[in-house]
Amino acid sequence: MNSELAHRFLGSTEPDKQGRSVTSRQKSYTTACHHYSTIVEHLDRYLFEDMPTTPHGLQRSSAAEKEEWLTGLFGNAGVVNIQNMDDFLIATSVPIERDIQIDPRRGVRYLGRTYVSAELLHCIRMEKPTDKRRDCVDPYRMYVRFKSKWVLATTADNLKSAGRSDFVKLFESMTDATFRSENARIKSEKRIERALRTDEANLAAKATQHLVHMIEKGSEPKKSKNVARWSTREERISPFLTEEEK
Repeated sequence: MNSELAHRFLGSTEPDKQGRSVTSRQKSYTTACHHYSTIVEHLDRYLFEDMPTTPHGLQRSSAAEKEEWLTGLFGNAGVVNIQNMDDFLIATSVPIERDIQIDPRRGVRYLGRTYVSAELLHCIRMEKPTDKRRDCVDPYRMYVRFKSKWVLATTADNLKSAGRSDFVKLFESMTDATFRSENARIKSEKRIERALRTDEANLAAKATQHLVHMIEKGSEPKKSKNVARWSTREERISPFLTEEEK
């Protein structure tokens, strides 16, 4: 798939592997220009149109032609009847290999999202979970297995995403890691900027500490070794001497 399709698009990461032998104008972050839907459309056509109708190797017929021949020979087996949609969703979900602790009051915290449901909180008080899976399309759904049954847990954004298509949900699921990394980078930069601004404010406050009496009514400047005292007209300014002293 990479050699036949993916690396032929503008924005391919193939030049990135060549290191310094290519210029920055040839790197993927410069040449990337295709929309996500365009890539998916071409992948679908490659997988479901080109591949089934193309013979491979020494085979004299394509997969579509072979299916047509076998259907005429043995008949059509029909469409698979799924009795329980939940079983299908659980079977196609992605296992979570990392050991995640479930809070009896808040639910499951995973990759920046909190998954919870009344049934989950009820089961966690009496049983220990044996398996955790996240939906392969919808990143807002998680399935937790207990000894007695499977339990569905969702995030607070599950209702907002209910009207979205599977295409949009799949896009969000595939780009989660990228957005998390980018948001963490921006958050770190903002934290550094805030720290610098705070340091500047603190330094500025120390530099103008001797001027506080000018904005406080009825207060006088404190006499200190580190604070200069205002001079009057009668006082001379050292080290200059008057004519009489000379």
